[in-house]
Amino acid sequence: MKLAAEGSTSPVIGTLGTITSARPGDVLVIDHGGTMDVNSWGGVATFTAVHYGIVGVIIDGVTRDIDEMKTQEFPVFGKGIIQQSIRGRCSFAGHRVEVQLGGVRVRPPFTAPHFGAQVECSNSGGTVLSDILPAGSGNLLLQFQVSSKAVRDNSVDPATNPSFYSLPSTNVAPRIIRTFKFDRLNGQWSVNGQFMDCNEFRFTVSQNSSEQWLLTNLTGDWTHPIHIHLEEHQILTRNGLPPSLAVEHARKDVTQLHPNERVQLFFRFRDWVGKYPIHCHNVVHEDHAMMALWHVVANGGDNINVP
Repeated sequence: MKLAAEGSTSPVIGTLGTITSARPGDVLVIDHGGTMDVNSWGGVATFTAVHYGIVGVIIDGVTRDIDEMKTQEFPVFGKGIIQQSIRGRCSFAGHRVEVQLGGVRVRPPFTAPHFGAQVECSNSGGTVLSDILPAGSGNLLLQFQVSSKAVRDNSVDPATNPSFYSLPSTNVAPRIIRTFKFDRLNGQWSVNGQFMDCNEFRFTVSQNSSEQWLLTNLTGDWTHPIHIHLEEHQILTRNGLPPSLAVEHARKDVTQLHPNERVQLFFRFRDWVGKYPIHCHNVVHEDHAMMALWHVVANGGDNINVP
C-alpha cells in the first residue's frame, strides 16, 4: 500500500479497502515515504486487519496505538510512534503496487523471490535498530539477508506418506558384537563397571566394517538415553524382539534404554575416522562418569567384546 503527501483519496477509506482485499496470511507493506510527523497505522486498522487474517504490517513511516497492537499480539514494524492522526494530512495512492521501504523495492504479489532485500526487526518502541554502534553497545536485532539464488521447492505434504529412501540392510555379518552394561556404581554411574577417563580409549573400531552393540540396563530403576556419536545406528531388537514403535524403525543417534532392557544395535562405520564418545544423555548420569571414549581407525580394530 502507498500513501502520498498530496491527493484527493481518503487514506482511511484507502487503508480499509486494502485490508478488506487482503488474503489471510498476508503481510501489509506500507510506503509512506519515511514520513515521521503523521502516523500511517493505528488501533482501528489493527483490529480490522486481525479480523481479515493479516498477520503483520511493515511501515516506512510511524504508527500509533501500540497498546492495542500488543493486546492483539499483532506485529507492526516502523520507524517510531506519533499520535498525530492521518486524517486530512495525506492521501491514499494505491495498493498492490510497487512500493519502497528504505530504498528497497517491494513488488506485488510478493510470490517471486526478491534477492538483495534486507528485513530488519525493531524494538517494541518502534525504533529502527539499523545503526552500527560501538562494540558492546549494540541493540538486539534480527536481520534476514536474502542473498541466494532461486531454488526449486521439493517439499512434500507429509499427509501423503511420501517415501524418500529405504534403510540400509542390516543383514550383514558383524565383525564383532560388543556388550555395554550401564549401571550405578559407588554413588556414580558407570559403563561396564568403569568410570569416564578422558585419557583412555576403551575400544577401537575398523573403518568400513559393521558391528553390533548390545546395550544393557539390568538395574530396574533408571532409564538411560544412550547417545552414540559419529555413526547413526538401527535398532535390531529390544529384549530379543523387533522394535514395536514405528519411530524406532529409522536411523538413530540416541536410543532409550529402559529398566531391565537389552537393546541390540547395528552399525556400519563408513567414511570417517577419529575419536568419539558414548554416554548417557541424562545430564546427571553423564556428569557423574557414565561415558566412554572409543575411536575409529582406517585399518585394524580390536576384538574387545566388553570394553
